[in-house]
Amino acid sequence: MCANGREPTVEQGKTVCKSFHDRKVEQRLKDAKRLNSGLVFSEFGACKNTPGCVEEIRGATGAFDKGFVSWMYWQYKWMKDFTTTSDDLEGLFYVNGTVQELKHKALKRTYAPLIQGTPVSNLFDPVTYDYEL
Repeated sequence: MCANGREPTVEQGKTVCKSFHDRKVEQRLKDAKRLNSGLVFSEFGACKNTPGCVEEIRGATGAFDKGFVSWMYWQYKWMKDFTTTSDDLEGLFYVNGTVQELKHKALKRTYAPLIQGTPVSNLFDPVTYDYEL
């Protein structure tokens, strides 16, 4: 649901959504610096358990990593929120309680909870699971 409010295709997730999230993080980082505040992203990935959704999640979390920004996923489980776009498919679980595996896998990422010094880069490859700090 990156820029147009619709479920992205795989190609859109890799291009349009990635670009959208990169620009969004860049602007919010400027805002946080101007306001002298912290920054956390919490509303992304409102999509179904599809390959396009995986690419959107990867684009968002990749942008967050690049900007050293904290994040949390939009919805743990469906709570009958009438403001959502994907109804009961937005959360990490189906209504019957089983895990939406593609989303779950896309959200599993290595990160550094504490860093001594000033970090220069923060890279996680969601395909190979390689992590570089």
